[in-house]
Parts: sequence; C-alpha cells; structure tokens
Amino acid sequence: MKNESGKATQAARFLGRRGGAATKGISTPAKTAAARRNAKLGGRPIWMDTDEHWQVGDIGFLAEVLEENNAVEYYTLDHHPNRKNMSGEPCLHGWCGTTNNVNVTALGLAEVVRVVGLPENGYSADDTHRIAVRRVTDPATIIEFLDRSGYPDLAD
Repeated sequence: MKNESGKATQAARFLGRRGGAATKGISTPAKTAAARRNAKLGGRPIWMDTDEHWQVGDIGFLAEVLEENNAVEYYTLDHHPNRKNMSGEPCLHGWCGTTNNVNVTALGLAEVVRVVGLPENGYSADDTHRIAVRRVTDPATIIEFLDRSGYPDLAD
C-alpha cells in the first residue's frame, strides 16, 4: 500500500509491525518468536492437536512442551494441572521440570475458542481434532475455575 508519492502508507507501516503481508522478508524464526509471544500474551489463539473431548467455552490447564532431542515444541491443554517433576505438586505457572529430555512449562489457564475436525456423527475416543485456545487472564474467572476444579490454592 503506497500513496501517490510512492511512500508506504501508515496502514502499510502498521501491518509491517503487526504481521501479515508486510512481514515478507522477515526471517521465519522472528515470525515464530513473535507468534509465540502473541499467543502467550493472550492475543492470537494457540492451535493444537488433541484427542481429548473439548467444546468451545471449556477451560483447561495450558502447558508448553519442548522435546529437546528433536527440538519439537507444542502446546497441550489438560483437565488437570501439570505437576512439578521432583515434588509432584500441582503447578499453574512456571517450569515444571525436564524428564527424559522433555521440558514442560505451565502457562496457566486457557479457554477453548474453536474446535475443528470433529466427525459429523459425534465424538469418538480415537478422533484427533484441532482446537484453538486463548489464555484466561480475568482473575475472577481464574479463581472460580480453580475453586470448582479442586485447586483453590493455585490461585495464590
């Protein structure tokens, strides 16, 4: 997007800072890092594959998993909090530990905002589908969910 003098418009400069077509020429690692920051901050949704039954509006415990041997990073959403690998205590935020070169970091709570790929005839335990989640940042929602889930002490 350029104006009549050939200079980039304000909208084009804005897109360049926010992503989209104007990010052409920016390295993939930089794009990946920016996307990861956006997702962790609750901006863009985090997409993941799952075989668990999730519906839009469900809230779960979000974690980032890094398999160090093959440098694979992915996110998981679970019905219970991750546990620290040495003490076994539940963890809502922070590093849980590394076991067999698999590093787990708890990222708090996330709400399912989209479910894609469920079969027409309903859910089966063998079905893998994709879900999009956003971080839950509202303190009242977090406290209420943790209390209802049996982990009120994690709200501290």
